[in-house]
Amino acid sequence: WGKLERQTPGTLNKIKQRCDSLGLSTPGCHAFWGKGNDIGCDDPVRHEELVREHSIFLEQLAEMKVKTYTLHLGLSSASRSWEYVRRSVEKLLPTAVKNDIVLALENGSETPEDLQKMTALADEFDSEHLGFCFDTGHANCRGNRQYEDLTALRGRLYGVHIHDNDGRCDGHTAPFMGTMDWDSVLRGLIDTEYKGYFTFECDNFPMRGGGWPYLRRNDQPETARLQNPSLELKLMAEDYLYETGKYLLSQYGIFEE
Repeated sequence: WGKLERQTPGTLNKIKQRCDSLGLSTPGCHAFWGKGNDIGCDDPVRHEELVREHSIFLEQLAEMKVKTYTLHLGLSSASRSWEYVRRSVEKLLPTAVKNDIVLALENGSETPEDLQKMTALADEFDSEHLGFCFDTGHANCRGNRQYEDLTALRGRLYGVHIHDNDGRCDGHTAPFMGTMDWDSVLRGLIDTEYKGYFTFECDNFPMRGGGWPYLRRNDQPETARLQNPSLELKLMAEDYLYETGKYLLSQYGIFEE
């Protein structure tokens, strides 16, 4: 949404109007992400710019009643990345508090030691507007144990990104299409006492033609008809995801309609 709004001002308002007309709420939003957008960016000039851009976006999201703002850390090999993460939190937190939005730091390529640094950072600021979003796919790619990672975030977990992969690439596919230990995930959520949304991030189910992280082969682009799934197939996939989520949660007695 943020990138679309920067490219075409007014897009965010149109999204809000459309959601309102359909009776949909927007409780959470993902921040800009990628090189030059993640809060661990250690380029001093770009860092100042990205903090300003995130602050503006937070103000805009408040009008949509967004309550959690998920941020990638984007840690580099440079040890100073963590200092830039801290600076970002320090500068963004006042805007988040003002607009009653939680800054949810998302796990990515972090080591267990980095996860400890994340929790220590939250402890340092000790704010109800700073916490975490746990991404199952990211943890699976790192070979991390889902239960241990989740319970390390106990008390400060404000969101989850639920998706599966093969453990080698962050494929963003549906549960049971990869190697995820779903029992570990569900037990972790229960023992963490997580009460938020069970949010799917399965944007490659089904995968569109130009979808990240893969590109569908297209030997004859002038005559291709099957690069993208139809709207009907996408809607069927949405129904499948709902039933899959219902199954996962029901097996542990925590499904809520």
